[in-house]
Amino acid sequence: MEAVEQKKGSGKGLYQHVGNLLECIKTRNLPNCDIAIGAEIAKLSHITNISCRLGTALNWDNENNKFVNNDEANLLAKANYRAPWTLPKL
Repeated sequence: MEAVEQKKGSGKGLYQHVGNLLECIKTRNLPNCDIAIGAEIAKLSHITNISCRLGTALNWDNENNKFVNNDEANLLAKANYRAPWTLPKL
């Protein structure tokens, strides 16, 4: 893998982000980074964080949304609420 040269930003990221959102509202097109992309990025970030915490490589089953053969990692992937807080039943 080759190194990519770091480029200085224009300082207009928020302006461009909001501009893209407004353009999508007008045109009904998908934004540059829609919610599905954001969800996948967040999931990969959480998987990486759990792997670092455990200090081991992990295998993720995307169909079942759980780690393969690693109960400790699966415990970290689930939110644990303290009483009296609970996850609502849907």
